Amino acid sequence: MKKVFQIAKYDFKRLMFNPITLVALVIILGVCFITGLVYRIPTTPLITATTESSTTRTVYKDFKISTKTSFDSKVKLDAIMSEAQDIIETQKSDSCFEYSNLISILDDIENKKIVIELQGQHDYHISKYTDHEPYDISDITSVASQLQTFVGNFQNLKEYQSRLIMTESEFSNLEQITNFLVETTAQTDVLKALEDLYDNINYFKVLQSYRNLKLLTIENSILAEFETKYIETATSKLTKIVHEMEKVFDETPNEYYTANLDEMKSLITNYKVVVEQTRQAIKNEIGIILRRVSGGHKLYNNENQSVETMQNTLIEAAFYISNDDVYYNQYQRPLNFGTASSSVTAYDHTYFIISIIGFLNILFGIFCAYKLFGRDRKNGKLDLLLSQKVKFGEVFAGKFFAIFFCTSFVLSCITVLSFIWGSILYAFLPNSIFAVFNLQSGYCIAPIFFLLLKVIGIELQVIFWAVFTIFMMNMSRKFELFFGISIAIFVLATIGNILLNGQLWYCLLPFVHIDLTSFLGGATMDSGFLVTSLYASGNFFISLAYYTVIVGLLYNFTRQLFRKN
Repeated sequence: MKKVFQIAKYDFKRLMFNPITLVALVIILGVCFITGLVYRIPTTPLITATTESSTTRTVYKDFKISTKTSFDSKVKLDAIMSEAQDIIETQKSDSCFEYSNLISILDDIENKKIVIELQGQHDYHISKYTDHEPYDISDITSVASQLQTFVGNFQNLKEYQSRLIMTESEFSNLEQITNFLVETTAQTDVLKALEDLYDNINYFKVLQSYRNLKLLTIENSILAEFETKYIETATSKLTKIVHEMEKVFDETPNEYYTANLDEMKSLITNYKVVVEQTRQAIKNEIGIILRRVSGGHKLYNNENQSVETMQNTLIEAAFYISNDDVYYNQYQRPLNFGTASSSVTAYDHTYFIISIIGFLNILFGIFCAYKLFGRDRKNGKLDLLLSQKVKFGEVFAGKFFAIFFCTSFVLSCITVLSFIWGSILYAFLPNSIFAVFNLQSGYCIAPIFFLLLKVIGIELQVIFWAVFTIFMMNMSRKFELFFGISIAIFVLATIGNILLNGQLWYCLLPFVHIDLTSFLGGATMDSGFLVTSLYASGNFFISLAYYTVIVGLLYNFTRQLFRKN
Protein backbone atom coordinates (compact mmCIF):
# COMPACT_ATOMS: atom_id res chain seq x y z
CA MET A 1 0.00 0.00 0.00
CA LYS A 2 2.96 2.27 0.69
CA LYS A 3 4.09 2.07 -2.93
CA VAL A 4 0.56 2.85 -4.12
CA PHE A 5 0.55 6.13 -2.19
CA GLN A 6 4.08 6.96 -3.26
CA ILE A 7 3.02 6.64 -6.90
CA ALA A 8 -0.15 8.65 -6.19
CA LYS A 9 1.88 11.37 -4.43
CA TYR A 10 4.35 11.64 -7.30
CA ASP A 11 1.62 11.88 -9.94
CA PHE A 12 -0.36 14.31 -7.79
CA LYS A 13 2.59 16.70 -7.72
CA ARG A 14 3.08 16.32 -11.49
CA LEU A 15 -0.53 17.12 -12.24
CA MET A 16 -1.16 19.90 -9.72
CA PHE A 17 2.08 21.77 -9.18
CA ASN A 18 2.91 22.89 -12.68
CA PRO A 19 2.50 26.39 -14.17
CA ILE A 20 -0.25 25.48 -16.65
CA THR A 21 -2.52 23.86 -14.04
CA LEU A 22 -2.01 26.64 -11.49
CA VAL A 23 -2.68 29.44 -14.01
CA ALA A 24 -5.80 27.64 -15.28
CA LEU A 25 -7.12 27.21 -11.73
CA VAL A 26 -6.53 30.87 -10.87
CA ILE A 27 -8.31 31.99 -14.04
CA ILE A 28 -11.25 29.63 -13.44
CA LEU A 29 -11.56 30.71 -9.81
CA GLY A 30 -11.48 34.38 -10.80
CA VAL A 31 -14.11 33.91 -13.48
CA CYS A 32 -16.35 32.00 -11.07
CA PHE A 33 -16.08 34.64 -8.35
CA ILE A 34 -16.74 37.49 -10.76
CA THR A 35 -19.68 35.60 -12.25
CA GLY A 36 -21.09 34.94 -8.78
CA LEU A 37 -20.71 38.62 -7.93
CA VAL A 38 -22.15 40.05 -11.17
CA TYR A 39 -24.90 37.52 -11.80
CA ARG A 40 -27.60 37.81 -9.19
CA ILE A 41 -28.71 34.33 -8.19
CA PRO A 42 -32.53 33.98 -8.27
CA THR A 43 -34.05 33.84 -4.81
CA THR A 44 -36.65 31.35 -3.66
CA PRO A 45 -40.14 32.94 -3.81
CA LEU A 46 -41.27 33.55 -0.25
CA ILE A 47 -44.89 32.44 0.17
CA THR A 48 -46.87 34.59 2.56
CA ALA A 49 -50.56 35.05 3.13
CA THR A 50 -52.15 38.22 1.75
CA THR A 51 -53.28 40.27 4.74
CA GLU A 52 -55.07 43.59 4.69
CA SER A 53 -54.05 45.35 7.89
CA SER A 54 -50.80 46.22 9.63
CA THR A 55 -51.81 45.49 13.23
CA THR A 56 -51.94 42.11 14.91
CA ARG A 57 -55.49 42.31 16.22
CA THR A 58 -56.95 43.58 12.94
CA VAL A 59 -55.12 40.97 10.91
CA TYR A 60 -56.51 38.26 13.19
CA LYS A 61 -60.07 39.65 13.01
CA ASP A 62 -59.88 39.96 9.23
CA PHE A 63 -58.68 36.38 8.99
CA LYS A 64 -61.46 35.09 11.23
CA ILE A 65 -64.54 36.94 9.93
CA SER A 66 -63.81 38.51 6.54
CA THR A 67 -65.39 37.14 3.36
CA LYS A 68 -63.28 39.20 0.96
CA THR A 69 -61.50 37.25 -1.76
CA SER A 70 -58.76 39.84 -2.16
CA PHE A 71 -56.76 38.37 0.73
CA ASP A 72 -56.46 35.08 2.57
CA SER A 73 -59.27 34.92 5.09
CA LYS A 74 -60.37 31.78 6.90
CA VAL A 75 -63.52 31.63 4.75
CA LYS A 76 -61.47 31.67 1.55
CA LEU A 77 -58.94 29.12 2.77
CA ASP A 78 -61.56 26.78 4.23
CA ALA A 79 -63.21 26.80 0.81
CA ILE A 80 -60.00 25.28 -0.55
CA MET A 81 -60.26 22.48 2.00
CA SER A 82 -63.89 21.99 1.00
CA GLU A 83 -62.79 21.72 -2.62
CA ALA A 84 -60.32 18.99 -1.63
CA GLN A 85 -63.11 17.11 0.13
CA ASP A 86 -65.44 17.60 -2.85
CA ILE A 87 -62.87 16.01 -5.15
CA ILE A 88 -62.99 12.85 -3.04
CA GLU A 89 -66.80 12.93 -2.84
CA THR A 90 -66.99 13.21 -6.65
CA GLN A 91 -64.86 10.09 -6.99
CA LYS A 92 -67.07 8.27 -4.46
CA SER A 93 -70.30 8.87 -6.40
CA ASP A 94 -71.83 5.90 -8.21
CA SER A 95 -72.58 7.81 -11.40
CA CYS A 96 -71.08 10.61 -13.44
CA PHE A 97 -73.63 13.34 -14.14
CA GLU A 98 -71.74 14.72 -17.16
CA TYR A 99 -71.46 11.28 -18.73
CA SER A 100 -75.19 10.66 -18.16
CA ASN A 101 -75.96 13.94 -19.94
CA LEU A 102 -73.78 13.00 -22.89
CA ILE A 103 -75.37 9.54 -23.19
CA SER A 104 -78.81 11.16 -23.06
CA ILE A 105 -77.87 13.42 -26.00
CA LEU A 106 -76.53 10.47 -27.98
CA ASP A 107 -79.75 8.56 -27.25
CA ASP A 108 -81.72 11.53 -28.66
CA ILE A 109 -79.74 11.28 -31.90
CA GLU A 110 -80.58 7.56 -32.10
CA ASN A 111 -84.23 7.84 -31.03
CA LYS A 112 -84.98 10.73 -33.39
CA LYS A 113 -83.35 8.77 -36.24
CA ILE A 114 -81.48 11.87 -37.36
CA VAL A 115 -79.01 9.96 -39.56
CA ILE A 116 -81.80 7.94 -41.25
CA GLU A 117 -83.90 11.05 -41.88
CA LEU A 118 -80.94 12.92 -43.40
CA GLN A 119 -80.19 10.02 -45.72
CA GLY A 120 -83.87 9.77 -46.72
CA GLN A 121 -84.06 13.47 -47.48
CA HIS A 122 -80.96 13.27 -49.65
CA ASP A 123 -81.71 9.96 -51.46
CA TYR A 124 -85.49 10.02 -51.82
CA HIS A 125 -86.47 13.60 -50.93
CA ILE A 126 -88.63 12.07 -48.19
CA SER A 127 -88.03 13.26 -44.66
CA LYS A 128 -89.96 14.46 -41.65
CA TYR A 129 -87.84 17.63 -41.89
CA THR A 130 -89.43 18.68 -45.23
CA ASP A 131 -92.80 16.86 -45.21
CA HIS A 132 -94.60 20.02 -44.18
CA GLU A 133 -93.98 23.69 -44.58
CA PRO A 134 -92.45 25.54 -42.89
CA TYR A 135 -89.59 23.06 -42.78
CA ASP A 136 -88.73 21.92 -39.27
CA ILE A 137 -85.27 20.78 -38.06
CA SER A 138 -85.94 21.49 -34.39
CA ASP A 139 -84.80 17.96 -33.45
CA ILE A 140 -81.30 18.62 -34.75
CA THR A 141 -81.32 22.16 -33.33
CA SER A 142 -82.22 20.72 -29.92
CA VAL A 143 -79.36 18.20 -30.09
CA ALA A 144 -76.94 20.95 -31.12
CA SER A 145 -78.09 23.12 -28.21
CA GLN A 146 -77.74 20.25 -25.72
CA LEU A 147 -74.26 19.48 -26.99
CA GLN A 148 -73.30 23.13 -26.71
CA THR A 149 -74.50 23.17 -23.09
CA PHE A 150 -72.60 19.96 -22.32
CA VAL A 151 -69.35 21.24 -23.86
CA GLY A 152 -69.66 24.55 -21.99
CA ASN A 153 -70.33 22.85 -18.66
CA PHE A 154 -67.52 20.33 -19.09
CA GLN A 155 -65.19 23.12 -20.13
CA ASN A 156 -65.91 25.01 -16.90
CA LEU A 157 -65.29 22.05 -14.61
CA LYS A 158 -62.22 22.20 -12.43
CA GLU A 159 -59.78 19.34 -12.19
CA TYR A 160 -61.39 16.09 -11.01
CA GLN A 161 -64.89 17.58 -10.60
CA SER A 162 -65.95 14.83 -12.97
CA ARG A 163 -64.92 11.21 -13.33
CA LEU A 164 -65.28 11.32 -17.12
CA ILE A 165 -61.94 10.62 -18.83
CA MET A 166 -61.57 12.55 -22.07
CA THR A 167 -58.36 13.26 -23.94
CA GLU A 168 -57.52 16.69 -25.33
CA SER A 169 -58.07 15.48 -28.90
CA GLU A 170 -61.43 13.87 -28.03
CA PHE A 171 -62.68 17.07 -26.45
CA SER A 172 -61.35 19.14 -29.36
CA ASN A 173 -63.24 16.94 -31.85
CA LEU A 174 -66.43 17.14 -29.78
CA GLU A 175 -66.14 20.91 -29.61
CA GLN A 176 -65.59 21.10 -33.38
CA ILE A 177 -68.66 18.95 -34.12
CA THR A 178 -70.78 20.96 -31.70
CA ASN A 179 -69.78 24.28 -33.25
CA PHE A 180 -70.57 22.93 -36.71
CA LEU A 181 -74.05 21.74 -35.66
CA VAL A 182 -74.87 25.01 -33.88
CA GLU A 183 -73.74 27.16 -36.84
CA THR A 184 -75.47 24.96 -39.45
CA THR A 185 -78.82 24.73 -37.68
CA ALA A 186 -78.81 28.51 -37.21
CA GLN A 187 -79.02 29.05 -41.00
CA THR A 188 -82.26 30.52 -42.36
CA ASP A 189 -82.13 28.30 -45.46
CA VAL A 190 -83.24 24.94 -44.05
CA LEU A 191 -82.64 23.00 -47.29
CA LYS A 192 -79.09 24.35 -47.42
CA ALA A 193 -78.65 23.36 -43.76
CA LEU A 194 -79.89 19.82 -44.49
CA GLU A 195 -77.48 19.55 -47.41
CA ASP A 196 -74.56 20.65 -45.18
CA LEU A 197 -75.61 18.21 -42.47
CA TYR A 198 -75.74 15.36 -44.97
CA ASP A 199 -72.31 16.25 -46.35
CA ASN A 200 -70.99 15.90 -42.80
CA ILE A 201 -73.21 13.01 -41.74
CA ASN A 202 -70.11 11.21 -40.48
CA TYR A 203 -70.08 13.64 -37.52
CA PHE A 204 -73.13 11.86 -36.07
CA LYS A 205 -71.39 8.51 -36.34
CA VAL A 206 -68.31 9.97 -34.61
CA LEU A 207 -70.53 11.24 -31.80
CA GLN A 208 -71.73 7.71 -31.10
CA SER A 209 -68.13 6.69 -30.40
CA TYR A 210 -68.27 8.90 -27.30
CA ARG A 211 -70.36 6.19 -25.65
CA ASN A 212 -67.05 4.38 -25.15
CA LEU A 213 -65.50 7.06 -22.94
CA LYS A 214 -64.13 5.66 -19.67
CA LEU A 215 -65.01 6.68 -16.15
CA LEU A 216 -62.35 7.00 -13.48
CA THR A 217 -63.19 4.46 -10.79
CA ILE A 218 -61.24 4.40 -7.51
CA GLU A 219 -61.96 1.94 -4.73
CA ASN A 220 -63.65 3.46 -1.69
CA SER A 221 -60.96 2.01 0.58
CA ILE A 222 -58.32 4.02 -1.30
CA LEU A 223 -60.42 7.20 -1.12
CA ALA A 224 -60.90 6.62 2.62
CA GLU A 225 -57.13 6.34 2.94
CA PHE A 226 -56.74 9.71 1.18
CA GLU A 227 -59.22 11.27 3.60
CA THR A 228 -57.34 9.96 6.62
CA LYS A 229 -53.89 10.77 5.28
CA TYR A 230 -54.65 14.29 4.08
CA ILE A 231 -58.04 15.71 5.07
CA GLU A 232 -58.09 14.53 8.69
CA THR A 233 -54.39 15.17 9.29
CA ALA A 234 -54.61 18.64 7.76
CA THR A 235 -57.75 19.47 9.75
CA SER A 236 -55.94 18.51 12.96
CA LYS A 237 -52.99 20.74 12.09
CA LEU A 238 -55.29 23.63 11.15
CA THR A 239 -56.96 23.38 14.55
CA LYS A 240 -53.56 23.69 16.24
CA ILE A 241 -52.64 26.68 14.06
CA VAL A 242 -55.87 28.46 15.00
CA HIS A 243 -55.14 27.71 18.66
CA GLU A 244 -51.70 29.32 18.25
CA MET A 245 -53.36 32.36 16.64
CA GLU A 246 -55.66 32.74 19.60
CA LYS A 247 -52.69 32.67 21.96
CA VAL A 248 -50.94 35.40 19.95
CA PHE A 249 -54.21 37.38 19.88
CA ASP A 250 -54.66 37.09 23.66
CA GLU A 251 -51.11 38.25 24.24
CA THR A 252 -51.82 41.47 22.33
CA PRO A 253 -52.60 44.21 24.86
CA ASN A 254 -54.13 46.82 22.57
CA GLU A 255 -55.47 47.54 19.10
CA TYR A 256 -52.21 48.94 17.76
CA TYR A 257 -49.79 46.39 19.17
CA THR A 258 -47.58 45.06 16.35
CA ALA A 259 -44.83 43.08 18.09
CA ASN A 260 -46.49 39.76 17.23
CA LEU A 261 -47.56 40.77 13.73
CA ASP A 262 -44.91 38.66 11.98
CA GLU A 263 -45.84 35.63 14.07
CA MET A 264 -49.53 36.10 13.22
CA LYS A 265 -48.78 36.43 9.51
CA SER A 266 -46.57 33.34 9.72
CA LEU A 267 -49.44 31.36 11.24
CA ILE A 268 -51.84 32.55 8.55
CA THR A 269 -49.25 31.58 5.93
CA ASN A 270 -49.03 28.12 7.47
CA TYR A 271 -52.82 27.83 7.37
CA LYS A 272 -52.74 28.83 3.71
CA VAL A 273 -50.01 26.36 2.75
CA VAL A 274 -51.65 23.45 4.63
CA VAL A 275 -54.94 23.79 2.74
CA GLU A 276 -53.22 24.32 -0.61
CA GLN A 277 -50.90 21.35 -0.06
CA THR A 278 -53.87 19.20 0.93
CA ARG A 279 -55.82 20.05 -2.20
CA GLN A 280 -52.78 19.52 -4.43
CA ALA A 281 -51.88 16.24 -2.72
CA ILE A 282 -55.34 14.78 -3.35
CA LYS A 283 -55.18 15.96 -6.96
CA ASN A 284 -51.79 14.30 -7.38
CA GLU A 285 -52.93 11.04 -5.77
CA ILE A 286 -55.87 10.84 -8.16
CA GLY A 287 -53.73 12.11 -11.03
CA ILE A 288 -51.26 9.24 -10.64
CA ILE A 289 -54.13 6.74 -10.77
CA LEU A 290 -55.60 8.55 -13.77
CA ARG A 291 -52.28 8.42 -15.67
CA ARG A 292 -52.22 4.66 -15.18
CA VAL A 293 -55.85 4.21 -16.27
CA SER A 294 -55.56 6.48 -19.30
CA GLY A 295 -52.26 5.03 -20.48
CA GLY A 296 -50.44 8.35 -20.10
CA HIS A 297 -52.47 10.23 -22.74
CA LYS A 298 -52.90 13.99 -22.62
CA LEU A 299 -56.16 14.59 -20.83
CA TYR A 300 -58.49 17.54 -21.09
CA ASN A 301 -58.83 19.79 -18.04
CA ASN A 302 -56.02 18.00 -16.27
CA GLU A 303 -52.52 19.14 -15.37
CA ASN A 304 -50.13 17.02 -17.44
CA GLN A 305 -47.33 16.76 -14.90
CA SER A 306 -44.99 13.78 -14.94
CA VAL A 307 -45.74 10.97 -12.51
CA GLU A 308 -42.31 11.46 -10.92
CA THR A 309 -43.03 15.14 -10.25
CA MET A 310 -46.37 14.26 -8.67
CA GLN A 311 -44.77 11.57 -6.51
CA ASN A 312 -42.09 13.93 -5.23
CA THR A 313 -44.68 16.61 -4.51
CA LEU A 314 -46.71 14.06 -2.54
CA ILE A 315 -43.68 13.30 -0.37
CA GLU A 316 -43.30 17.00 0.34
CA ALA A 317 -47.00 17.50 1.07
CA ALA A 318 -47.35 14.45 3.34
CA PHE A 319 -44.34 15.54 5.37
CA TYR A 320 -45.45 19.13 5.70
CA ILE A 321 -49.07 18.36 6.56
CA SER A 322 -48.19 15.79 9.22
CA ASN A 323 -45.29 17.67 10.84
CA ASP A 324 -46.54 20.08 13.51
CA ASP A 325 -43.16 21.78 13.86
CA VAL A 326 -42.68 22.90 10.27
CA TYR A 327 -43.33 26.56 9.50
CA TYR A 328 -43.22 27.44 5.88
CA ASN A 329 -41.43 30.76 6.29
CA GLN A 330 -38.44 28.71 7.48
CA TYR A 331 -38.66 25.89 4.98
CA GLN A 332 -38.87 27.19 1.45
CA ARG A 333 -38.61 24.88 -1.53
CA PRO A 334 -34.96 24.81 -2.67
CA LEU A 335 -33.96 25.81 -6.18
CA ASN A 336 -31.44 23.96 -8.34
CA PHE A 337 -28.57 25.69 -6.58
CA GLY A 338 -30.71 27.45 -4.01
CA THR A 339 -31.44 27.03 -0.36
CA ALA A 340 -34.53 27.50 1.70
CA SER A 341 -33.88 31.19 2.09
CA SER A 342 -35.89 34.02 0.61
CA SER A 343 -32.63 35.84 -0.14
CA VAL A 344 -29.25 34.79 -1.50
CA THR A 345 -26.92 33.26 1.10
CA ALA A 346 -23.33 32.05 1.26
CA TYR A 347 -24.66 28.60 0.43
CA ASP A 348 -26.45 29.82 -2.69
CA HIS A 349 -23.24 31.45 -3.86
CA THR A 350 -21.23 28.27 -3.26
CA TYR A 351 -23.85 26.06 -4.96
CA PHE A 352 -23.70 28.34 -7.96
CA ILE A 353 -19.90 28.20 -8.17
CA ILE A 354 -19.63 24.43 -7.84
CA SER A 355 -22.42 23.97 -10.38
CA ILE A 356 -19.98 25.48 -12.88
CA ILE A 357 -16.91 23.79 -11.40
CA GLY A 358 -18.69 20.42 -11.46
CA PHE A 359 -18.70 20.41 -15.24
CA LEU A 360 -15.09 21.60 -15.50
CA ASN A 361 -13.88 19.19 -12.82
CA ILE A 362 -15.21 16.22 -14.79
CA LEU A 363 -13.27 17.45 -17.83
CA PHE A 364 -10.19 17.83 -15.60
CA GLY A 365 -10.64 14.24 -14.39
CA ILE A 366 -10.82 13.03 -18.01
CA PHE A 367 -7.59 14.94 -18.76
CA CYS A 368 -5.85 13.40 -15.71
CA ALA A 369 -6.83 9.92 -16.89
CA TYR A 370 -5.39 10.68 -20.32
CA LYS A 371 -2.19 12.12 -18.84
CA LEU A 372 -1.47 9.23 -16.44
CA PHE A 373 -2.71 6.27 -18.48
CA GLY A 374 -2.26 7.50 -22.03
CA ARG A 375 0.67 9.89 -22.23
CA ASP A 376 2.74 8.00 -19.64
CA ARG A 377 2.21 4.77 -21.54
CA LYS A 378 3.09 6.41 -24.86
CA ASN A 379 6.33 8.08 -23.66
CA GLY A 380 7.51 4.99 -21.74
CA LYS A 381 7.08 6.22 -18.16
CA LEU A 382 4.81 3.29 -17.34
CA ASP A 383 7.40 0.79 -18.61
CA LEU A 384 10.08 2.52 -16.56
CA LEU A 385 7.89 2.40 -13.45
CA LEU A 386 7.05 -1.29 -13.90
CA SER A 387 10.74 -2.11 -14.27
CA GLN A 388 11.43 -0.90 -10.71
CA LYS A 389 10.02 -3.91 -8.83
CA VAL A 390 6.54 -2.41 -8.61
CA LYS A 391 3.53 -4.66 -9.12
CA PHE A 392 1.12 -3.86 -11.90
CA GLY A 393 -1.84 -3.56 -9.51
CA GLU A 394 0.06 -1.01 -7.40
CA VAL A 395 0.79 1.13 -10.45
CA PHE A 396 -2.80 1.04 -11.64
CA ALA A 397 -4.23 1.82 -8.18
CA GLY A 398 -1.62 4.54 -7.50
CA LYS A 399 -2.39 6.42 -10.69
CA PHE A 400 -6.13 6.06 -10.11
CA PHE A 401 -5.73 7.47 -6.58
CA ALA A 402 -3.75 10.36 -8.05
CA ILE A 403 -6.75 11.27 -10.23
CA PHE A 404 -9.04 11.06 -7.21
CA PHE A 405 -6.71 13.21 -5.05
CA CYS A 406 -6.24 15.86 -7.77
CA THR A 407 -9.92 16.33 -8.55
CA SER A 408 -10.89 16.20 -4.86
CA PHE A 409 -8.22 18.77 -4.02
CA VAL A 410 -9.40 21.18 -6.73
CA LEU A 411 -13.05 20.73 -5.78
CA SER A 412 -12.38 21.16 -2.05
CA CYS A 413 -10.25 24.28 -2.50
CA ILE A 414 -12.75 26.02 -4.76
CA THR A 415 -15.68 25.02 -2.51
CA VAL A 416 -13.98 26.41 0.61
CA LEU A 417 -12.81 29.59 -1.12
CA SER A 418 -16.18 30.25 -2.73
CA PHE A 419 -17.93 29.67 0.61
CA ILE A 420 -15.60 32.14 2.33
CA TRP A 421 -16.16 34.66 -0.45
CA GLY A 422 -19.91 34.03 -0.30
CA SER A 423 -19.97 34.56 3.48
CA ILE A 424 -18.38 37.98 2.94
CA LEU A 425 -20.92 38.96 0.28
CA TYR A 426 -24.06 37.34 1.71
CA ALA A 427 -25.57 36.43 5.06
CA PHE A 428 -25.57 32.90 6.44
CA LEU A 429 -28.72 30.80 6.39
CA PRO A 430 -29.76 30.21 10.02
CA ASN A 431 -32.30 27.42 9.55
CA SER A 432 -32.38 23.95 8.09
CA ILE A 433 -33.86 23.49 4.65
CA PHE A 434 -36.61 21.18 3.57
CA ALA A 435 -35.20 18.73 1.05
CA VAL A 436 -36.62 15.59 -0.52
CA PHE A 437 -34.05 13.03 -1.59
CA ASN A 438 -36.56 10.57 -3.04
CA LEU A 439 -36.32 8.33 0.02
CA GLN A 440 -40.12 7.91 0.28
CA SER A 441 -40.14 10.45 3.11
CA GLY A 442 -39.31 14.09 3.55
CA TYR A 443 -36.80 15.34 6.06
CA CYS A 444 -34.88 18.47 6.95
CA ILE A 445 -31.19 18.83 6.27
CA ALA A 446 -28.68 21.43 7.36
CA PRO A 447 -27.41 23.53 4.43
CA ILE A 448 -23.79 22.48 5.05
CA PHE A 449 -24.72 18.81 4.56
CA PHE A 450 -26.71 19.73 1.48
CA LEU A 451 -23.53 21.37 0.15
CA LEU A 452 -21.41 18.33 1.01
CA LEU A 453 -23.79 16.03 -0.86
CA LYS A 454 -23.43 18.17 -3.96
CA VAL A 455 -19.63 18.07 -3.71
CA ILE A 456 -19.65 14.28 -3.22
CA GLY A 457 -21.98 14.02 -6.21
CA ILE A 458 -19.46 15.79 -8.43
CA GLU A 459 -16.62 13.53 -7.31
CA LEU A 460 -18.70 10.42 -8.02
CA GLN A 461 -19.18 11.63 -11.56
CA VAL A 462 -15.44 12.35 -11.89
CA ILE A 463 -14.68 8.76 -10.85
CA PHE A 464 -17.07 7.35 -13.43
CA TRP A 465 -15.74 9.44 -16.31
CA ALA A 466 -12.08 8.86 -15.36
CA VAL A 467 -12.62 5.07 -15.39
CA PHE A 468 -14.55 5.39 -18.65
CA THR A 469 -11.68 7.36 -20.24
CA ILE A 470 -9.07 4.80 -19.12
CA PHE A 471 -11.26 2.06 -20.58
CA MET A 472 -11.57 3.90 -23.91
CA MET A 473 -7.81 4.47 -24.20
CA ASN A 474 -7.15 0.76 -23.70
CA MET A 475 -9.13 0.03 -26.86
CA SER A 476 -6.17 1.20 -28.97
CA ARG A 477 -2.77 2.87 -28.79
CA LYS A 478 -4.25 6.01 -30.39
CA PHE A 479 -4.54 7.71 -27.02
CA GLU A 480 -5.21 11.26 -28.27
CA LEU A 481 -8.04 10.01 -30.47
CA PHE A 482 -9.79 8.12 -27.69
CA PHE A 483 -9.17 10.95 -25.23
CA GLY A 484 -11.07 13.21 -27.63
CA ILE A 485 -13.79 10.57 -28.04
CA SER A 486 -14.24 10.41 -24.24
CA ILE A 487 -14.73 14.16 -24.04
CA ALA A 488 -17.13 14.05 -26.99
CA ILE A 489 -19.20 11.29 -25.34
CA PHE A 490 -19.34 13.28 -22.09
CA VAL A 491 -20.54 16.40 -23.91
CA LEU A 492 -23.05 14.42 -25.96
CA ALA A 493 -24.29 12.64 -22.83
CA THR A 494 -24.84 15.99 -21.15
CA ILE A 495 -26.69 17.42 -24.15
CA GLY A 496 -28.63 14.18 -24.59
CA ASN A 497 -29.64 14.27 -20.94
CA ILE A 498 -31.26 17.65 -21.52
CA LEU A 499 -32.99 16.68 -24.77
CA LEU A 500 -33.76 12.98 -24.25
CA ASN A 501 -34.38 12.81 -20.53
CA GLY A 502 -37.40 10.63 -19.81
CA GLN A 503 -36.94 8.18 -22.68
CA LEU A 504 -36.36 4.74 -21.22
CA TRP A 505 -33.61 3.58 -23.61
CA TYR A 506 -31.54 6.65 -22.80
CA CYS A 507 -32.27 6.76 -19.08
CA LEU A 508 -30.91 3.22 -18.61
CA LEU A 509 -27.41 4.36 -19.64
CA PRO A 510 -25.21 4.59 -16.53
CA PHE A 511 -23.92 8.12 -17.08
CA VAL A 512 -27.34 9.76 -17.41
CA HIS A 513 -28.41 12.06 -14.61
CA ILE A 514 -30.61 15.09 -14.18
CA ASP A 515 -28.35 17.50 -12.35
CA LEU A 516 -24.66 17.67 -13.24
CA THR A 517 -23.73 18.34 -9.63
CA SER A 518 -26.13 15.92 -7.94
CA PHE A 519 -25.25 12.35 -8.71
CA LEU A 520 -26.52 11.41 -5.25
CA GLY A 521 -29.91 12.97 -5.92
CA GLY A 522 -31.92 15.69 -4.25
CA ALA A 523 -30.51 18.84 -5.86
CA THR A 524 -34.04 19.87 -6.61
CA MET A 525 -37.40 18.57 -5.52
CA ASP A 526 -37.99 16.90 -8.85
CA SER A 527 -34.58 15.67 -9.90
CA GLY A 528 -32.70 12.62 -8.81
CA PHE A 529 -29.72 10.34 -9.14
CA LEU A 530 -30.85 8.45 -12.22
CA VAL A 531 -34.18 8.71 -13.99
CA THR A 532 -34.52 5.05 -14.83
CA SER A 533 -37.28 2.52 -14.62
CA LEU A 534 -35.68 1.27 -11.41
CA TYR A 535 -35.66 4.77 -9.99
CA ALA A 536 -39.25 5.60 -10.90
CA SER A 537 -40.31 4.61 -7.39
CA GLY A 538 -37.76 7.02 -5.94
CA ASN A 539 -35.51 4.38 -4.38
CA PHE A 540 -32.22 6.09 -3.55
CA PHE A 541 -30.47 2.90 -2.51
CA ILE A 542 -31.23 1.07 -5.76
CA SER A 543 -29.74 4.04 -7.60
CA LEU A 544 -26.61 4.06 -5.47
CA ALA A 545 -26.21 0.30 -5.96
CA TYR A 546 -26.66 0.81 -9.71
CA TYR A 547 -23.83 3.36 -9.74
CA THR A 548 -21.55 1.16 -7.58
CA VAL A 549 -22.05 -1.93 -9.72
CA ILE A 550 -21.48 -0.06 -13.00
CA VAL A 551 -18.31 1.70 -11.79
CA GLY A 552 -16.99 -1.43 -10.03
CA LEU A 553 -17.41 -3.65 -13.08
CA LEU A 554 -15.96 -1.01 -15.41
CA TYR A 555 -12.97 -0.47 -13.10
CA ASN A 556 -12.13 -4.18 -12.87
CA PHE A 557 -12.64 -4.80 -16.57
CA THR A 558 -10.42 -1.80 -17.40
CA ARG A 559 -7.75 -3.02 -14.98
CA GLN A 560 -7.66 -6.45 -16.64
CA LEU A 561 -7.59 -4.92 -20.11
CA PHE A 562 -4.78 -2.57 -19.09
CA ARG A 563 -2.76 -5.49 -17.70
CA LYS A 564 -3.25 -7.42 -20.95
CA ASN A 565 -2.10 -4.49 -23.07
